[in-house]
Amino acid sequence: MKIEKTNDEKDILIRMNMLRGMLALVVMLSHIWGYTGLVFLVPFNKVVTIAVAFFFFLSGYGMYVSSSIKKGYLKSILLNKIPYLLWMSILAYFFSAIMETVLINNQDKKVFSPISIYNFFNTTNWYVYELLGFYVLFVLVMKFVNDKYRLMVILVVSVIAFVCLFYSGLVEAYYNSIIGFWIGMYCGRKGCINMLDKHTKGYLLGWVILILSFAAMFVLDKQSLAFAAIRNAAAVGALIAVLYMIRYLRLDLKILKLLSSTSPELYFYHMPIALILSFIFENAYIYMALVIVSSYVVAFIIHPINTKVQKTIKGALKNEA
Repeated sequence: MKIEKTNDEKDILIRMNMLRGMLALVVMLSHIWGYTGLVFLVPFNKVVTIAVAFFFFLSGYGMYVSSSIKKGYLKSILLNKIPYLLWMSILAYFFSAIMETVLINNQDKKVFSPISIYNFFNTTNWYVYELLGFYVLFVLVMKFVNDKYRLMVILVVSVIAFVCLFYSGLVEAYYNSIIGFWIGMYCGRKGCINMLDKHTKGYLLGWVILILSFAAMFVLDKQSLAFAAIRNAAAVGALIAVLYMIRYLRLDLKILKLLSSTSPELYFYHMPIALILSFIFENAYIYMALVIVSSYVVAFIIHPINTKVQKTIKGALKNEA
């Protein structure tokens, strides 16, 4: 890790991706707090929406940039990215059901088994459905909407979806970080380096938005639409601040590279592991340690399998073309 300014758009994306592993860990620790209530994990619960927004940001940013330089990229989203996302979901579900069958005898505590289509859709991580929605929305907008209006259309749809999801009764995770994808697309369209050069003091704005947002959360009703909107605003402020930070900070630590390479697997597998182990271990500290260790072990085991599947899907798509 060292101070080193970059003027390369590709390098900015590389540096942002280096944070994926650390942010996946933040999400996992937030969920562990939900099961244990350990006081020292509270800060992770407070910033988890920012971590999730960052993942949406990376998707929006990477997809917009890739669509502008890669021929046939929209087709690859439908035939590569979506099938791969579904593959990871299905594999994670079967793993969860088998793990649950082996470790839990009480039928009333079983969530993933018996294996069925209903249980798959009922237990799949909400993030998968929202990301699939963004994939489809992105393809439709890029294919049918004039370049001049694409960002506006994505923003309008995101706001409408935010309001509808809030009143739908679904878990708050669906709408607390939804703005992240549009912010990513905006940066991809305008160019991060160009934006950072044009607004040299923008990092101050990011911190102001972040601080004011957190302050507002203390006075707003946590069940209100305004509170949910403020959480999205906090994510925007944090994303702005992080962009300015990583332009000057090279994160080339080997541990970050290692953790980031398995961040999708960690994201998918830690939640069923956390749920199942919560029925077995009552000691919060033993439970936390086992969830963390088990999640990373499973992530590192599954990662090569997912990588091979992804290469197979890409190869089939390339041969078809």
